Amino acid sequence: MSTATLFEKLTVCIPTYNRARFLEYQLGWFLERIDRIAGITILVSDNRSTDDTADVVRRFADKLPLRYRVNQGPATGERNLLNANRAAETEYCAYLADDDFFHLDHLETVLRLLDQQPEAAAIFSPHWYYDAVADRAQGKFFELDQIYTLPKGQIVTALNFIIDRNIFPECAVYRRSALDVLDSGHRHAFWPFVQFCRLLRQGNIILQSAHSHYLFCTRHPVAVVRVNAGSIEAMEHWDRARGGLEYAIGVARQMAQLSHADESILQAKLEKFISGRMRVAVRLHLNSGNFLDAYMIASRLLGRGENFAAGELEALRWAAAFDALLQSSDWTSARLEASLPESALQILQRNSRLVSNDPADPLVSHAQLSEQFNRL
Repeated sequence: MSTATLFEKLTVCIPTYNRARFLEYQLGWFLERIDRIAGITILVSDNRSTDDTADVVRRFADKLPLRYRVNQGPATGERNLLNANRAAETEYCAYLADDDFFHLDHLETVLRLLDQQPEAAAIFSPHWYYDAVADRAQGKFFELDQIYTLPKGQIVTALNFIIDRNIFPECAVYRRSALDVLDSGHRHAFWPFVQFCRLLRQGNIILQSAHSHYLFCTRHPVAVVRVNAGSIEAMEHWDRARGGLEYAIGVARQMAQLSHADESILQAKLEKFISGRMRVAVRLHLNSGNFLDAYMIASRLLGRGENFAAGELEALRWAAAFDALLQSSDWTSARLEASLPESALQILQRNSRLVSNDPADPLVSHAQLSEQFNRL
């Protein structure tokens, strides 16, 4: 089958909301590759944007194989994505955020793999971390040693597979007919885990990493620094990962797939997995200068029986005390008089906006910081 004939089976679904400049850049990116994407349908699902998104789409309407839909009422981002996928009229559909890109050669390979397995509901791949400013790939989210096919309905097998390999099933090409079982509104559960479980009840699921088609943008030409929904999810909503996996375990129990022994093993794996996600949240909060949030999550890890390197939690506690003082005093930055452990200073120096050398800024005394330290 020719590439164009294969691509005629695919709709690329792009949900968007008030991000006209990103969408404009992305549609321009597709236009530059118009011969390579021959056959593909591009569907933009607009969540009732109030910027010039509609004008951007109109400018490309006669240049690209473009469809445009607008939600009848405001929807969550998850719901907008589901609306986009369900609006696809082709055999397959693939999600693409309005600030990310595809590796088109790998997209073709992934689509062929799915097309060769009519019993499969979807094929999942890890995303590449991609610096679009430097045009450089920076590694994949996970690696697999081969192509795996998880059998239809085998929830426990799938749970063990994704937990053992720390897989987040987010980037996929779907068989459109399998999506009718999905819904949205999972406020207490990470939706990719919920949808992965439901898709597996519709058909086999393929997982591979050799041909990763999704380029997750770490830096973008439109805005090098921008709000990233994935990072926010990891920092603020990591407990929803537990919710999604517990939902799948509950489904397995209802299907009588879990023995008592197997359930105990799976629950232990789940706890280890969640501790890993909490450590990711700590790291991301530290990198963002949210030292108090990082300390609170680290303390929860300690309460879960997790251990830290010598002096690691104490250093984080000093940094959190400084952060708490600034927040309670409504200061954006302050000078630091206290003599702190070197490890604590290194943490604070990760975010120079908090620690100031400006004589005009307030001075935090050792007594103030020690008092706050003892409160945490």
